Amino acid sequence: MNRQGIGAVLLFAGIVLYGIIHIGTIMHLPDVTIWSTQWGRYLQAAFETGGIIGLVLAILLFIIGVPLLLPRPIAIQRESNE
Repeated sequence: MNRQGIGAVLLFAGIVLYGIIHIGTIMHLPDVTIWSTQWGRYLQAAFETGGIIGLVLAILLFIIGVPLLLPRPIAIQRESNE
């Protein structure tokens, strides 16, 4: 699989994983009784549902997938043409 294919798979996996974690977190959000936490109610709900690891993993997959989809930098293309 080429570089852009891997990037597309990682990006799609990150989006799907984030969506699943987000749905579970939002469903639990009304049950969060702590109004002022260091990280806010959303992350508190994600922590209480056990979704923090999945949330971090989803963000990492997204961050890794996006640069793989982008074309190679111009500097590398110039060096290969010379």
